[in-house]
Order: sequence, then C-alpha cells, then structure tokens
Amino acid sequence: MATCGSCGASFDEATTRCPYCGSGGISVGSASRSPSSNAQYSQLYRAGAAQARPQGAAEAPATTQINNLEIETHVLDSMTMGALEVAPKETAGVLFGREGDGLASVRHAQVIQEALVRTAYSTAPSPMSSERIAEAERAVIDLEFLGSYHSHPYFLRAFERPEDGLSLSEGDIKWLQQQPRTRIEMILGYFPWQIWGIEPGSAEWHEVPTELRHSDDQMKQARVLVRSVDYGIPSSQILQVIKEGLAWAQQQGEQSYAQMMQREMEQVSKYPEIRGFDIRVACHARAGDGYEPIPVAVGYSPSAAACPACGASIGTGETRCGFCGASF
Repeated sequence: MATCGSCGASFDEATTRCPYCGSGGISVGSASRSPSSNAQYSQLYRAGAAQARPQGAAEAPATTQINNLEIETHVLDSMTMGALEVAPKETAGVLFGREGDGLASVRHAQVIQEALVRTAYSTAPSPMSSERIAEAERAVIDLEFLGSYHSHPYFLRAFERPEDGLSLSEGDIKWLQQQPRTRIEMILGYFPWQIWGIEPGSAEWHEVPTELRHSDDQMKQARVLVRSVDYGIPSSQILQVIKEGLAWAQQQGEQSYAQMMQREMEQVSKYPEIRGFDIRVACHARAGDGYEPIPVAVGYSPSAAACPACGASIGTGETRCGFCGASF
C-alpha cells in the first residue's frame, strides 16, 4: 500500500503517478475512488482544483460585477444532458460568453465529466480537467471565460421549495474563494416529480421570478429558468450511489449526513424507476467578497442563425462567430 506525498491518497501498488493529484512517484494501480477521511478528501479536492485551474488564473481576478445574465437554450440543454448523464452524482463545467455594462451572455458550456471525487453531494476536478478547460478556451474564439456551474441532485424533499436547493453551499463558497477568475457560478438543480410532488410542466425553458439565498444568508429577489424533462433513472442505480455515501458518512461519524441519506433511500426505494424531473437553473455572481443571486433570462432568439463554417448558434445581427471566428 503506497501513499501520495502530495495529497495523501492511498493506493494498492506502487508505480509512478498519483491518479488523484497527478504527482509523480506514486501508485496508479487500482486506487480507491473514495477518500478515507475528511482531511484526505480536502487534500484531494485542493490538489485537483489547483491543477484544474487554467494557467494565469491567479493573475486575472474579476474586476467588474455582473448584475444580469442571459443564456442560450442550447447551452442550457447541454448542461442538463451532462447532469443527467451521471445522475445521481454531481457534475460540473465551465462557461464562456460575453459581458458588458453588467450584463453577461453565456454562449457556450464545456461539461467537465473528469472528476477526482464525485458523489451525490459533491464533485472535485481532476488534473485531467485542466486539459479540457484549456481545449475549450482555445476553441471559443472571441468568447471570454465567465465562470462555472455544477449540479445539485435532489432525490430527497429536503426543502419546502425547490428554489431553496439552488443556493450556494458553504463548500461551494469556499471553492469559489479560490477561483479569482470565476465571476459567476450557476447551479442546475433537478427535482424528481414523484418525490417532490411536482406536476409535469412545460418542456420549454421559461423564466420564473423567485427569491434565492444570498451568501450572507439573506434572501434576495432573483429569476430562475425552469423546464420539465421526461427522463428515467433506475432506482437501483440511485440507491447504489446513496449507499456508498451512507457508508462513508457512518465511517466518519457524520450522523446528520447519514440520517439524510437513509431518508433519501426510503424515498427512492418506493419506486422501481425515478422518472421525470423539474430542471431549475440559477446564477450567483461575485459581489465583493461574496456571491449574490442575479436574474437569469433565456437568451436564445428563434431567429438566431447557425454559423456557415462550424454550425454553432449565433445571435441575430452578429457578423462574427464566437466559436470559430468566421466572419459573414
């Protein structure tokens, strides 16, 4: 059994490189995907995050505040597909677009499915993520890095309102404090119809005014995007992920988490399949030392065209593709 000197992860056999943090002189072997302690998880998270951060990130902090956001429907669909692909585990990605006068427009989302640690309650980037982010930054000509997003799966009705699951967690805020380039963080929550007692709604993205929790624990007026998705996940798949999380919580003595997961298992076990989800998307923008929720609007125009060179969606009236740089 070998131990990585950089991140503390343990491995079955010694080879040359740690598959968690990428440092040399460590076993690749058949490493366990679950850290053995809270401290080790934190080490793994920081190691992956540091290597996933694009070069120069620390030298380019955000300087202006974003007050409103619009996002195209094809970007929202890409984020949703990436989240449901790994459900019930969390997923994450990075966002590109344009910003001016306090309004940001998201034109592209790069889903980052390479994770160093991935559970139903958290995800941390692996060193492979840095390559994906770098590839995306090279591909999106004329677009700037705006921030990131991650999913919040809710297979337990833990709140009165689904919107209460769209706030930043304490862990989210700590992570964002280490990301000076990240000006916005979007949360994509998905809520099973059966468990939340939600009636199927529109399959089209639409805007819903609501209140969201500020990072200083105050409520603020905002606007989220909502749509319904008729998608099914076998309950056995969901239960397996929850059982893994429950075993970890019990091992660590995290009684509150363990109780929550047991309740979640009871809810999911009632159904052979969890089918149908309410998808809700919110955005939090950097404001001083914290983050505050901001209104989100659907930015897609039915008359938007496709770039004749690469096929990417382009807004009405634009003369240059933000993805391939072609002029028309």
